[in-house]
Amino acid sequence: MLFRSAPTGLGPSLTAIGQYFNRIQAPPVSPALGSTVVKLVYDPTLDAYKASLTQFSPQLYGEEQAEMALSTQRFQQLMTDGGSIIGLGGDHGMLWLNYSNEDSIHGAYDGYQKIWLRANRGALGFQKAFENAWTLGFAAEYEDDSVIGYQNLWKGSGHTEHFGSVLKRQLGSTVLSGTVTFGTSDISSQRTGDFTVPFTTNIKRNIYTLAGSVRAFHSFDYGSLYATPMIDFGVTGLFNGYAAEATGEPTGLILYANNEGHVFTRPAAKFGNVFSFGSGVKLNIYEDLGYTRYLNGRNTFVNAAFTGAVSAAGSMNVPVWLGSLFETTSGLELTVHSNISIGAEYSKTVDTHYSMNRLAFHLNIPF
Repeated sequence: MLFRSAPTGLGPSLTAIGQYFNRIQAPPVSPALGSTVVKLVYDPTLDAYKASLTQFSPQLYGEEQAEMALSTQRFQQLMTDGGSIIGLGGDHGMLWLNYSNEDSIHGAYDGYQKIWLRANRGALGFQKAFENAWTLGFAAEYEDDSVIGYQNLWKGSGHTEHFGSVLKRQLGSTVLSGTVTFGTSDISSQRTGDFTVPFTTNIKRNIYTLAGSVRAFHSFDYGSLYATPMIDFGVTGLFNGYAAEATGEPTGLILYANNEGHVFTRPAAKFGNVFSFGSGVKLNIYEDLGYTRYLNGRNTFVNAAFTGAVSAAGSMNVPVWLGSLFETTSGLELTVHSNISIGAEYSKTVDTHYSMNRLAFHLNIPF
């Protein structure tokens, strides 16, 4: 008799895993997973059954995919904002540097486990303005990543690199800009559990992004005060590489390669006040408010299967929420002789189940 592995009350992630177990039991059966199915049958409560299914979950890998998509979007924003020489006029160049530390939490809900993510990011960029009101720039970023979840039973660490270019066109107080970026992430992950026997898995996986974005913004000045409404529109191609967990257990995961396209929009506004002092010294205090919304589905999916399952069982397609994100940034920037500026800012990003804190520092050197 077929054991129904996806009862109501599991949530979308565990439901996808339970439905996969339904297919595993259907002919032709997967003999290597027989003891696993038997143990699931004898779980005494729904909570115990959820805990069992969680041990097979590829959620960790979906969280890494989601973070790669968000990291790409932040790099696009940094290239557009960082080291801007709009307003200096003439034929200028700008070298800019940025360092940020980010701590994120994706909270536990509806069958998902709590995940902590940390990133240290260092970026270097260059922009060149031309007399015809065009600005061209290039940038690169290195990111050190780590992730911990499910009561420290899931862990990952690695690094990400982003490369991109930005093109801007100034039309009076209005600026149009566009970015093109490429990103690559190499991350090694580990899952630990104890189901029929204790197990520890290890895996190394590559994730890539190819993305583009456009922005339009207009500046309104009221003496030393200013307001800059803007809107971003972007597309991120997420390319998740094939990988297989190194484990002798039949429930070790195979992660199939899959490609996704994510379209987003981000309306935002920046408000600030520039205080002028002697010898050309200025202090800019500002607040930035933005809201990111994904337009074509707000999940990234992990396409996975067990090493001990027959191919006829197919795979499980487990979703992880990308979210709709509200962000607020408070910052200050000190400009000294020759328009060299140094600044610091704090950002808070929130969603129903997501929270991120970011502290960033930047240095802009015009020439």
